[in-house]
Amino acid sequence: MYNYYAVTDPRGLAPEGWRIPTKADWDKLITQYQNDEQLLYAVLINGGLAGFNVLLGGRRLFKGEFQYFEVYTTLWCASLTENGKYSYDVEFDRQFTKSSQRVGMRGSGNYVRCIKE
Repeated sequence: MYNYYAVTDPRGLAPEGWRIPTKADWDKLITQYQNDEQLLYAVLINGGLAGFNVLLGGRRLFKGEFQYFEVYTTLWCASLTENGKYSYDVEFDRQFTKSSQRVGMRGSGNYVRCIKE
């Protein structure tokens, strides 16, 4: 798990030839599934049709507490909101069997999935 500051560190978190997806990258993927949060969850979750295999590893709150192991997970986007105050992430929630983009706290701990350039 990483906070947003690690994701955007100029030394680079992603290995050479890879990068952290932006909000636009996630928007493109979400659009491929007709903006259907339940369909997106079904194809991207571990064992889903897309082979993306998101694991529900929980999350770390900005104060350090861990929660929602095997129920929920979030993946960082390398984008900030227009006012620069918050970051974007994508959530996967087993309780509601959905996946969606949301605005998150930069100090929280989320997972990272890289895109090959």
